[in-house]
Amino acid sequence: MAHVIPAKSYFNVLMVLFVLTVLTVLVARPVSGIDLGIFSDAIAFLIATVKATFVAAIFMGLKYQKKLHTVCLVSGVFFLLLLFLVSKIDIASRVLEQSTL
Repeated sequence: MAHVIPAKSYFNVLMVLFVLTVLTVLVARPVSGIDLGIFSDAIAFLIATVKATFVAAIFMGLKYQKKLHTVCLVSGVFFLLLLFLVSKIDIASRVLEQSTL
């Protein structure tokens, strides 16, 4: 059975997403000129994770669904990240060859 979410909740989440998007733009070095060094990428990924959590919880309705749905989503994301990690390790472990041309 579907849970009815008030329009005000959707609007509040939308405003949070807008604020987080502005914050993401501010963290981006070429746009804002703010240099956070090696932390700028990590902060951008953290902000993206928070935004994705809001979208999954409210707009996809996972906040009001059975926990099994949340477990399925989290396990899918986990295996996607595992696939990315294995691919990154594979690419990093390759031996660079010099071209003879």
